[in-house]
Amino acid sequence: MAAEDFAMYGTTPEKIPICLFWLGTVPKEKIAKQKDGSYELPGLHSSTFAPEPELSIKTGIKVMSGAAFELLSK
Repeated sequence: MAAEDFAMYGTTPEKIPICLFWLGTVPKEKIAKQKDGSYELPGLHSSTFAPEPELSIKTGIKVMSGAAFELLSK
């Protein structure tokens, strides 16, 4: 697997602006279990990675839309 090259976009002669957005997709109960050692969270590129779809999508849409509207209003 190749490394993330997204960060390199801003270092080109064109100075392309970038924004990297991270969205948590794991239920807080699983995070708590991981912290107490009773559960191991799978890695992002693992075949067992299983985000919580409904809440993740709803949250992502709200936050990304809000960010876009904020930027477009300037």
